[in-house]
Order: sequence, then structure tokens, then C-alpha cells
Amino acid sequence: MTTALTFNDVTLSPITYQNSPWIRSVELARALGYSSEKSVSNIYNRNQDEFSNDMSVVINLSTTDNPAPSRIFSLRGCHLVAMFARTPVAKAFRRWVLDVLDKLDAEQHAASSSPTPDDFTGTLSITPSTTEDRKPLRALVGSWAQVSGLPFAACWNQLKAAFNLANIKELPQEWIPDAIDWVQKRIDALPAPAPATALPASPSSPTDDAEGHLAAIREHIRQIHRHEESLFLLARKALPAVRKPGDMFSPARRTGLTAFQSMEDCAGALDYSLRALESAARTMLTLGR
Repeated sequence: MTTALTFNDVTLSPITYQNSPWIRSVELARALGYSSEKSVSNIYNRNQDEFSNDMSVVINLSTTDNPAPSRIFSLRGCHLVAMFARTPVAKAFRRWVLDVLDKLDAEQHAASSSPTPDDFTGTLSITPSTTEDRKPLRALVGSWAQVSGLPFAACWNQLKAAFNLANIKELPQEWIPDAIDWVQKRIDALPAPAPATALPASPSSPTDDAEGHLAAIREHIRQIHRHEESLFLLARKALPAVRKPGDMFSPARRTGLTAFQSMEDCAGALDYSLRALESAARTMLTLGR
């Protein structure tokens, strides 16, 4: 059973799902200062394409004989919800979630570094990959770069970060299928290209022109969020490792966390500004009708 977590005066009762603690949306809403669970649901629905299956799912929860579907969020999912939240405690909640993640990382590392009698003590053999072995992977990364518009080096670096590699030569031969699957999922997650639109038969109205610009802005926002998520992942991996609870409070780690939180603040400010621009434009168009 997962131990309860407390943020400010709000007690959260995590649900163990996929061997990790997940938070119900109703408790997440209370922690973020919302009066209703609907506020978190609205955030999720507006930004659903930003959440992966390891961040939010719907499961049946019940203490009675009638199970009821309920949306739950992993700690990473809670962090993303807090990125979109505009409540006074959202920033503090984001920092708290990072601290909880750090503590879990430290506990898991301590547990994995303490062998038990049942632990495997033999030699685990891995086969170093060759340039020839990695050719299909390199070709797929090239396709990813082409369809996403990202530089090849940026895609390559994301792959290395995902598998915690300093150099791609460190990738074992046994990991290549997983790496190919990881890249393919990045390609599958890209938005489908917009269909070509025919030229209008008559001059478009200012409202139609504005809607086209607003649609383009929304697409740019989605692309920005995808790049932000990748950048946050790289930044998190660059933080000094937590190998024991005391490491969480080292000067280097606190400096890194401060920089990471500044990145989050900048990302949130940009998202807020773009949405404010869209809202103001719609107001002006309404007045002009």
C-alpha cells in the first residue's frame, strides 16, 4: 500500500498503479486549490494531446460493489496539469511534485543497490552493437528528423537521453529493438500533415483570415509543448544523481532544480501569453462584427 502524501494541508492517498503512485483527479483538484474536480478535467480535455498513457488513464475505482470509472494521474501527469493550472499554489505544487519524484528515485536506487538472497549474482552478458547493427536505427532517426522538421542531431540526442547513453556506441545490441520502437512511437505521435486547402472562390472575410491565424497559433503551441517536454526530459537527466536521501539537498542539485523551475515558469508564461493573445483577438473580432 502506498504511503499517503501531504501537500500544504491537503492529504493525498495515492493509488498504486503500474507499480507507481497515481493521484485521483478529485484529490489533485483540491491540492491545486480548485473547488471542483471539473477544473482538472477541463485542463486535461483542453490539452489531451500533451498527455501520454503513462501520465493519465481512466480506471474503475470503488469501495462498493459498483465500480465507477475515475481518471488518475501519475506524478509526471500531476506535474503537467500544474503547468497548465493558474492557481496561486500551482508553482509550489510543481516544486513539491519534483521533490516527491526525487525521493522516490532515491528510495528505488537504495532498494536496487541492496541485494537480497534472491538477487541474480551471476554475470549478465550484453553484446556491444556495431555500426552495421545500428544502421536501421539511424535510418529511422533520419526519417523522424525529416517528418518532424527537427535537426538530425537533436533527434539523435533525444534518443541517447532516453536510454541514458553518453555515446550511441554504448547501445547494446539487445537494446536496438527497444530503441527502434521508441523512435517509431515519436514518429507516430507527430500530428498528421494538414490537408491542402483549395483557394477560396471569393475574398475571405477578416474573421476567416483571423481564424486561420489562430489555428496556426494553436498548432505552434502544440509543437512548442512537445519540444518543451523533450527539453525538460534532457534537463532532468542532467541533474546530479540522487543516490542517497542526503544528495537531494546538495548545493549542485538545488541549483539545478532552481534552473529547472525557471524553465517551467518561462514555459508557463509563454503558454499563458499565447492563450491571452487568442482571447484578445476573438474579443476584437466580436466587436468588429
